[in-house]
Amino acid sequence: MSTPSLPTNIVRFIERVDQVVQTLRQFNGKVRVISHYDGDGICAAGLMTKALLDAGIPVHTTMIKDLDKNFIRSLAAEQNKMIVFCDMGSGQIDLLEQMDSIIIVCDHHAPLRESNKVIQANPHFFGIDGTYEACGATLAFLVAERMANRPEELFGIALAGIIADKQHLGGITGLNKVLLDKYINNGTIKPEPSIQLEGENIFEAIKGSLEPFFKGVSGRPEAVKSILSKIGIDPSAKLEELHREKLTALSSILILCLLRQGCRSGACEDFIIDRYYLETFQLYAQQLAAVVNSCGRMDEEDTGLAICLGSKEALNRGKMLREDYRGGLRKVMIELEQEGPIARKTLQYFYCDDPAKAGALAGLCMTYLFDQSMPTFALFKVDKVIKVSTRGTRYLISKGLNLAEACRKAAETVKGQGGGHPIASGATIPSEGEDEFLSAADTIIGEQFKKKKVDQA
Repeated sequence: MSTPSLPTNIVRFIERVDQVVQTLRQFNGKVRVISHYDGDGICAAGLMTKALLDAGIPVHTTMIKDLDKNFIRSLAAEQNKMIVFCDMGSGQIDLLEQMDSIIIVCDHHAPLRESNKVIQANPHFFGIDGTYEACGATLAFLVAERMANRPEELFGIALAGIIADKQHLGGITGLNKVLLDKYINNGTIKPEPSIQLEGENIFEAIKGSLEPFFKGVSGRPEAVKSILSKIGIDPSAKLEELHREKLTALSSILILCLLRQGCRSGACEDFIIDRYYLETFQLYAQQLAAVVNSCGRMDEEDTGLAICLGSKEALNRGKMLREDYRGGLRKVMIELEQEGPIARKTLQYFYCDDPAKAGALAGLCMTYLFDQSMPTFALFKVDKVIKVSTRGTRYLISKGLNLAEACRKAAETVKGQGGGHPIASGATIPSEGEDEFLSAADTIIGEQFKKKKVDQA
């Protein structure tokens, strides 16, 4: 891939990946792989595990929710000689440097700093935006490209990771696009223009639609029948069977639904998509992303990993988990549609009963239900702490929003921890610090918006 046609920063980043590969190849022993439990993290774990196995390197892979001090302490006690972190680690460099192991970090989150001890393949160091242009699966795939037997068969997993991390929204860009273009050009995958719906027929696809969530329509059979009746579409027809005129009519009326419920233009534009069929899985990349992500959210990360490694039995199980997970989200979305959020000056929030759904619900509500002028926070109480998941939009980022900074600074005021991406972040805080945290975040976000206005003046 290191050709003169590539931008210099991408060439330099690939040289860093080559350093990772060289370190792995020279190591003699078992490699411990730690990755995040979400869709991107599981895809990254699958790609890294496959790369190591194909190279004849023993591997032990684990997916976790949080890379905190307690986990790092327990990991250090294992006395692993080499540990590879996927989709996490750059924010914990100070702790990782204290471990008596060879440490490799393949992470796309904003790093604290470079390290003389830890090898970091982080795109941010090379001017590549890890929020939009390269995810954890992207980085793991670059390793797999150099180590796996048939890397072209693994690109679908990387594409699923890109989609699971929402980096396809607004169009695939940066390093992600470099890889996508390469595998389109060599015939590995082929884009198919379509709309963002899936189901055994049109009726089920709209009724079950979660992303996008159609206010007053998703989950409501009668409302779906009414829409289809107006444009003369047989509810039992399959999406791929629709003639161009009917597909255009359906797209138009559903996009109108999104506009009426206050969605920004980006959400409407993302309704028209390119789908990529993955022959290996007999699924579209969007479907694989949803299946693998559901495995993580339903506490069956091992099932997601097995899917990436080619288990048909695991894939069948994953499809069931996806339906359960999506059904649960849809039910809560209908409830939140009625209840709405609690609003402060510059943020809105709601309480969630399930931490596995908090981030997804925050993102769905931010995009399809709530006020588009402020970010959305989802709060989940467990024991003596509160877990916070936050989501913004690219529009809010353009107005100055940085949720990673807001969560980190607000959490510090109550002796908690926070961080992530400017558009999607999180925090863990003591339960008694909830109001103080929200007040601090409200103030910080307000200052971010004001500063942007001043800078643009």
